[in-house]
Amino acid sequence: MWQVVVTIRVLLAVFGVLGTIINGIVLCVLARKRIGSRTTTMLLRSQCIADGYIGFFAFLYQVFGGEIQTGSEIANRILCNIWYRDNLIWIGVILSVHNVVCISFDRFMATVYPVAYKHYKKQLTIATYTYLTFMGLFMFYPNILSRRYENGKCVYVPDSGDRILERFFEVESKIWTILIYGMPTICVIVLHSIVICKMRKQLTQVNNFPSEPDTTCGKQHTKQMQARVRRLTWTTVGMTCILITFHTYDAFIYALAYFGVVEYEPGSPDQQVGLILIVVCSCVMPCFLAGSIDSLRDLILHGFCRRVGKLSDTGSQAETSEYE
Repeated sequence: MWQVVVTIRVLLAVFGVLGTIINGIVLCVLARKRIGSRTTTMLLRSQCIADGYIGFFAFLYQVFGGEIQTGSEIANRILCNIWYRDNLIWIGVILSVHNVVCISFDRFMATVYPVAYKHYKKQLTIATYTYLTFMGLFMFYPNILSRRYENGKCVYVPDSGDRILERFFEVESKIWTILIYGMPTICVIVLHSIVICKMRKQLTQVNNFPSEPDTTCGKQHTKQMQARVRRLTWTTVGMTCILITFHTYDAFIYALAYFGVVEYEPGSPDQQVGLILIVVCSCVMPCFLAGSIDSLRDLILHGFCRRVGKLSDTGSQAETSEYE
């Protein structure tokens, strides 16, 4: 059994470090590059921040453990509610999932209602981040209540035997299933289905009405803009598919636990395997994002080649000075 635990911890640490580094690199490039509208760029940056946060705290939990004891009882109580059993990782998961929903809605508005999208950009950005803040607080607060410091130890409240709390967490588990797995999946599938249908319709209209010679430049510019919108939309479709794929296992185990088939408890092997897949998702997401957007990929490769070139020049100068 201990071999399984060690393997899980090593995998979480490795993928946590990778996720932190990869998301950090992509975020640095996105900080200097605008992809689509300002709202789209901000949401892509937010995705890197949320996924990088997941990887960073996944690594920290393997370094410091799932429970931290200090010499102060007040500090122990605070750390119990906030830190105990991967707790802080889940706020990153909440924000990552719902940020993908916001990106999908952003693409929906840009494709289906382009005029309103351009006119209400500021309001859309404010509404988006208000939604993310609300969902983060609303979904994470029960996680704080589910930990309690008793007799010098941190315990998981749903197993404490308190009927009122048990009833509360039964309701909370339904809300979690709906708002973390059900609603986001349905939203992104419906939104992207509408967007894809709209894009296919636009392509058909463009093909049916060939451009006149005197308006070739204008038509070409329009086609280029449409191509950019299509690429960015397909990128968000791919991000959605990645998210659903890697979160399916945790959602499935959580659903089985709800019906009493398996035991889902923070720190259990089944829960940790699901967490590994979520952390892997935080590594894959920025790689896909960088690979699917040409300008972003070119900037990363250019920066990498320039850094390698500097290292090569430094090495050459060192060798020259050594032989001199």
